[in-house]
Amino acid sequence: MVSTVSAATYRPEHLDRWNTKDPAFGSTNNYAGADMSAFYVAPVGRNRDNEKEPRTACNWQTVTAEIEAVSQHDETEAHCFGHWACGWYELFLIHENDIEALKVADKWAESLADYPIANEDLLSELEIEDQCTTYANCGIRQQWHERVCVAVFDRLEMDYDVETAEEMAADITEREGAEEIMDQAFWESSCDEWYDCGDGQWCRVDDVSTVLAVSMLLFPVDPDQQTLPIA
Repeated sequence: MVSTVSAATYRPEHLDRWNTKDPAFGSTNNYAGADMSAFYVAPVGRNRDNEKEPRTACNWQTVTAEIEAVSQHDETEAHCFGHWACGWYELFLIHENDIEALKVADKWAESLADYPIANEDLLSELEIEDQCTTYANCGIRQQWHERVCVAVFDRLEMDYDVETAEEMAADITEREGAEEIMDQAFWESSCDEWYDCGDGQWCRVDDVSTVLAVSMLLFPVDPDQQTLPIA
C-alpha cells in the first residue's frame, strides 16, 4: 500500500480527531502511549465487553471494511489500547492525509448518527448466531426442556391419572429424538421472544409457548408434512 504524504485537503464534518475524543472517558489525560493526533477516529469501536454484541460487531465489520477498501495510507488501521476498566478497547484510526478513507468514514458517521445500524442483513445473521450460542451455553436449553416436560405431563394429566401421566410423560420426553424435537419447537416458537439485553441476545424461557413442543411430542408427524397438529 502506498502512503499518502501530501497535506490533507479534506476536513471531515462528523469525525473527531483522536486527541479530542478518547472513547473510554472522553479525555486523554491518563494516556501515556504514542501520539495519535494525526488521526481521525472512525465512528465505530469495540472493547472486551461488547466485541461480540451483534450490533457492535455488525457496525465494526461493515464500516471498517469499507474504509479499508479505499484507504491509501499505511497507518490507517485498527489500534488496540489497554484500559484498566474494560481491559482493552479498539479504535479504527484514519490518517489525516488518507482523503478517500476520511470521506467514507465521514459519511458513515453522519449515517450512524441518524440510524445506528450499518447493515441490517449482517446484523440479523449475527443475532441468530448469538441466539444459538446463548441457547446452548447459558442455561436456556435446559430450562426449556424442563418446561416442556412439565407441559407434556400437564397435558396428559387432563386425560389420565397422575401416576399414568407421569409414566407416559417420561416415556415421551426421554425417547430417542425427543430432545431434538424440543429444540426444533423452541426455535419455531421463540422467534418473537428474543430481545437485546445490552450484552447480546436473550430470551425469557417462560415467555415461549410450549404448545408446539407438546404437539410435536404427543402427535408425531411425517417430517415432510408441513402442517403440524396443535393440541
